[in-house]
Amino acid sequence: MGKGVAKAASILGMETLICESFNPDKPDGSLHRVGFDELLRESDVVSLHCPLKEEPDGIFNDDAFEKMKSSAILINTARGGLVNDQALIKAIENKSIAGAAIDVLDQKPPDSDHPLMKKNYKNLIITPHIAWAARESSKGPLIELLIMLRHFREGNQSML
Repeated sequence: MGKGVAKAASILGMETLICESFNPDKPDGSLHRVGFDELLRESDVVSLHCPLKEEPDGIFNDDAFEKMKSSAILINTARGGLVNDQALIKAIENKSIAGAAIDVLDQKPPDSDHPLMKKNYKNLIITPHIAWAARESSKGPLIELLIMLRHFREGNQSML
């Protein structure tokens, strides 16, 4: 999945940075490998494609969001536990990041009083974790995401 997103980003003219814990030394000339902190500091869009680690408050916690650009967008289609919900809410409300799109929450199914569901955040997209289920269903959201990334890259924030 991550390589497919990297390929789509490349087609849009984006430079792809990756931080890979499983094969950090695996050579691949088409990808620019960086450490986690550099990835956070340099990325305009961070898309997660990794397994869940045993981190008590997720790898995307207050510290991680503080290191990101205020114009950055977080996309999580991997695992809900990778992102600390309270830290994400704080980052969105404080405008530490420009926004987020998540297909997974730490709780399945989420309660109606789930912190991310309580308020209608303009810069947060939440989809149910079934978007992968049908091949046809993946085309629409992927095209929508690519259009949004193009607007972001061109500085058309009003189109997001």
